[in-house]
Amino acid sequence: MLEDGDKLNKIEDLNRRLYAKNQDVIKKRRIGVLHQVSHDVNSNFSEQKIEEMPKKQKILNNTSMFKKFFISSLVFFGVAILFALLMFFRGGNTVSNQNIEINILGNSFTAGGEDLPLQVEIVNKNSVALQYADLLITYPKNSASSAEDVVRVRQSVGDIPAGGSAHQDAKVVLFGEQGSTKTITATLEYRISGSNAVFVTDKTYDVSINSSPVALTVDSPSELVANQPITFKIKAILNTTRPADKMLMSVDYPPGFQFTSADPKPSYGNNVWTLGDLVQGLEKDVTVTGTMYASAKEQKSFHVYIGTEDTNDQTKIGIVYNSLLNTITMSEPFLDARLLINGQDKTEFTADNTRKISGEIRWANNLPTRITDAEIHLKFSGNAFTESGLDPRGGFYNSMTKEIVWDKNSVSQFAALEPGQSGSLTFLFNSSSLVSQGTTIDSPQIVLSVSVKGKEPTTGTDVKEITSSDQKVVKINSNFQLAAKGLYYSGAFQNTGSIPPKAENETTYTIVWDITNSANSVTDGEARATLPPYVTWKNKISPTTEDLSYNTSTNEVVWKIGSVSKGVGFSSAGREVSFQVSITPSTSQIGSIPMLVSNIALTGTDTYTTSTISDSYPSLNTSLLNDPNFPIGGDRVVQ
Repeated sequence: MLEDGDKLNKIEDLNRRLYAKNQDVIKKRRIGVLHQVSHDVNSNFSEQKIEEMPKKQKILNNTSMFKKFFISSLVFFGVAILFALLMFFRGGNTVSNQNIEINILGNSFTAGGEDLPLQVEIVNKNSVALQYADLLITYPKNSASSAEDVVRVRQSVGDIPAGGSAHQDAKVVLFGEQGSTKTITATLEYRISGSNAVFVTDKTYDVSINSSPVALTVDSPSELVANQPITFKIKAILNTTRPADKMLMSVDYPPGFQFTSADPKPSYGNNVWTLGDLVQGLEKDVTVTGTMYASAKEQKSFHVYIGTEDTNDQTKIGIVYNSLLNTITMSEPFLDARLLINGQDKTEFTADNTRKISGEIRWANNLPTRITDAEIHLKFSGNAFTESGLDPRGGFYNSMTKEIVWDKNSVSQFAALEPGQSGSLTFLFNSSSLVSQGTTIDSPQIVLSVSVKGKEPTTGTDVKEITSSDQKVVKINSNFQLAAKGLYYSGAFQNTGSIPPKAENETTYTIVWDITNSANSVTDGEARATLPPYVTWKNKISPTTEDLSYNTSTNEVVWKIGSVSKGVGFSSAGREVSFQVSITPSTSQIGSIPMLVSNIALTGTDTYTTSTISDSYPSLNTSLLNDPNFPIGGDRVVQ
């Protein structure tokens, strides 16, 4: 057994040999030790493990994390120093936009449409030259332009040496309203030696418009009674000495404005005028008249534009010289008269040609003072108006002027209306026939215009007359109708069986559907009907081009009609389809007249009124009244 001191000596000796630099000594001494202590398990085990450990792992185990970090830092620091020295001795080819100055020299105010001279100075404070430099001047094309609607002018600058500068002259033409500000952008594009990259830097410059090239003014009231006619005048004057060729003016109307007329007449549509060439100091006027339908306290804006024609579309403005927004506030009428049709207060209505239409006028004095001698006039116009069936309900109908008049003679209250006093008047009317001598009315409508006037007593004996008005349009639906009949002895098919029908024996019948359409085209037309349980579908259709089918689950016959032109059945041939059915009567039906087709209905969409229109037809039975050869008594089931 080894003593404790001997063991410690052994361990120290082992440590010295592990970290010895002389590998030969290690190997030599290790062999001796192995022979001497071959039975020492601990010593042999430790040395065997050390021998089996890979060389790379030994190095890693001998290097601490601190040493690794320190070595890496030294390597990085050395590379940085080498790079700095290299750039120092080579002079470098780096450049910074912060070392490039762009100065725009020129007036900060200009007249719209006039040339604005500018000088752009570029100073290169970098240690390298700027090569192949280009200057791009960008500014708005129109008075109210988008980011894409700009003018771009490119100029070649060439090379700018290190520490050097360059100067470029430019001219821009700005458009806009007086007092508006436009932004000019100067962009420098350049390269540097040894690089193919394009570098960019820019500078902006704001310019105020002290006068527009074309002055626009709108002469209109700032406040208007709702639903009243309005006339406004637009004036355009060229301010600049530069001539303006092929000028256009356009007006964007607000929702609810109904155009009536203009002087001069619009060149395109109802809102674009060709003004031609403008000369300095010469005024161009456009007067527009219409009616503004709106609610009280609502604001309505007209947007006026003026500029040159678009080279691609002469109906549009290419370069906008000026624009103006004119806003009008709606107010309540002094003597209100609201016109309702069938109980509804809308601008447009739809009605069927075959039904009476009810109207109502609700009036009220909105003034804080009394109104005397009030009158309400209701005027009718439109291609579908007829005096036939008109009921003024207490008012006087003047056939000369086609209007109903209510005044103090027919309504005693109208002699003097107190502040806040209100009431209503009613009347009935209907539309004319939509077909006359084979000719149909195109887009039938009835226009109702109500006007109110009265007198407001002022100081002394003076009387101020006040008026207001309202207008409604009633569009008339087309007469889209279906007729049906049953046949046996005539028609598209040969029918079989006995007439009158016999119990427990089959008899076939031909059913014919015919549709007509008067004034307006119809889309999505469809006809449907139901077959009773004892009626059998024979699957015979004429003509076969029609989309007619039978649904066995619902016992429905469906005809997909589709589009139907106006005048079908009147100014042109009607449209029809035939199909065959049969019945085998039960003995319980003896003596009865069995039903063949029931629930016959027609639907479609009127393209003018955009309303869904419908029609229906009575059920068909075995009483074939439209068959000229049908015998009397041939309809009842016999034994």
